[in-house]
Amino acid sequence: MNGLFSLLAVAFILLIAYWWANQGLFSAILHCVCVIVAGALAFAFWEPVVLGYTLKGSLFDNYSWGMVLGLPFFLFLVIFRVASDVFIPFDIPLPPLANTIGGGIVGFIAGVLTIGMASISCGFIQAPTEIMGFIGWARSDKATGAPTLLNSMLIPSANITQNFYGKASRGSLAPTGKYSLATLYP
Repeated sequence: MNGLFSLLAVAFILLIAYWWANQGLFSAILHCVCVIVAGALAFAFWEPVVLGYTLKGSLFDNYSWGMVLGLPFFLFLVIFRVASDVFIPFDIPLPPLANTIGGGIVGFIAGVLTIGMASISCGFIQAPTEIMGFIGWARSDKATGAPTLLNSMLIPSANITQNFYGKASRGSLAPTGKYSLATLYP
């Protein structure tokens, strides 16, 4: 059983897709670009900030990995959304059907990446293994104590987001040109 948590994640993704379907294709593309850039910047600042500033041997260490990934993502996303609305206050007129369907598809992509970033951030926070009836990875008697995948999400947004940024880090978002940590496997 996937549980309420998986259904809630799907509901949020569909709600984001519905919102951008109503806003139109051009607005959805702007938002999707904002999501992609906010995620890239959040991943870029994540480890240096955690290792350099937040790990101090306190109780916050249990939450810092997730908080330092999630909060900057949403902060960057809000900043980029406000900036895009200020600097690009107009919309491109398109046929209504193309506007709605295209906006919904691009909104769905933005929703998957947004919920994926939230899921990855929540995954780094130390919490109980079961959230609203959902247990993803946990230790199992069948796997001799090794963590195994017990359930998967209906829309595996965290995996999709991880794969997207992993591929992007070997391509256009590579920090040193053609090489990244993902390609060097340190």
